[in-house]
Amino acid sequence: MASFNFGAKFHKFLYDWPVQRKKNWRLLIVSFTFFGGFYMCIKQVPGGHVGLLLDKRKKGVVLPDVYEPNMVILHNPLRYEPVSFRTFPIKKKLVREFVTKDKKIVEVLLQAKMEPKVAYAPEIMGRFGKDYGKRYLEEELSIDLASVIRQHTFAELVANDEHTDLIVDELLKRFFEASSFHKIRMSETSVVFRDPLAEEDDF
Repeated sequence: MASFNFGAKFHKFLYDWPVQRKKNWRLLIVSFTFFGGFYMCIKQVPGGHVGLLLDKRKKGVVLPDVYEPNMVILHNPLRYEPVSFRTFPIKKKLVREFVTKDKKIVEVLLQAKMEPKVAYAPEIMGRFGKDYGKRYLEEELSIDLASVIRQHTFAELVANDEHTDLIVDELLKRFFEASSFHKIRMSETSVVFRDPLAEEDDF
C-alpha cells in the first residue's frame, strides 16, 4: 500500500512538473521584480552626510526634508533622486588672477575650511550644488576678491606688510559676512597675494 502511494505520488509529480515549473518561474520573476523595485526605492544616508531629495520633474529642485545620517530614505525613483550631502568640514583652495588698481595682474591663493549649517542643507544644495565649497569660492568669494583688489595697487598687495594685513582683514570680514548670509561656517581662512610672473613655488 505504501509503495502504491509512493508510485502514485511520483507519477503525479512527473505529470505536474511542467505546470509547477512555470509557476515557480513566475514566482521567481515576480519576487526579483518586487525586491529589485523595492531596493531602488531605498537609500541609506552615510555617516557625515545628510540625505536630500531632488525633484526630477522640476529640474532638480531640492525638497526641504533633511534626513539624518544612517537613516533610510524611502522614495519614488521615477520622480525623486536621493543625494548624500556632505556636512563634515572640508578644506578648499582657490588660485586665481585678478586685475589691480594700476592694471597689473596679481595672483591670489585663498584657502578656507567650510561646513554647512545642517538645517539649511537644502538651500545650500539648491544654490551651489553637491560640491558647494568649490562653487561658493568661485562664484561668491571671487566677487569680493575682485572688488577689493581693484581698489589697491600691485605693490600694496604683494608688499606683505601691515597695509597688506589690513587688506586681508577687510577681505576676511567680507567673507564671513557672506558665509553668514549663505549659512556656511568658515574657519582657518587665509589669503595670500603673489606676482604670477615670479618663479613657481609653493604658497
